[in-house]
Amino acid sequence: MSILVLDSGALIALEKNKRAVWALVEAAYEAGDRAQVPACALAQVWNGEPSQARLSQALKRCRTIPLDEGMARIAGRLRMISGIDDVADASVAAAAALATNLSSVVVATSDESDISQLIGAAHSMRPPLVHDEIRIHPA
Repeated sequence: MSILVLDSGALIALEKNKRAVWALVEAAYEAGDRAQVPACALAQVWNGEPSQARLSQALKRCRTIPLDEGMARIAGRLRMISGIDDVADASVAAAAALATNLSSVVVATSDESDISQLIGAAHSMRPPLVHDEIRIHPA
């Protein structure tokens, strides 16, 4: 299985019980992996209300990727190169690009256009961040 990276739209889809996104998370988990959730994307949707119980359950099958200085610098660079100003989306693209050192990656997103532009920016960096395949899956 590829590494699965979830953006905020995918997290919202999990909260709304969208079966296609749940199936991606379950497949990753059953393959012995955990979906990756950049902390910035989680912060964009998390409010801690009881209505997020379903999302909370999904997060138990995910690994949160911290937005440390290194990730912040990469996400900031991707924002500048791509012209996409969304920090959460840039952190998703950065996490996906860095994960390609390990495996192919699937990004579950509700914003295919912005994520594609940001991943294109990761390809254009010198040296390129992307070393393998990144596929987009609609959330």
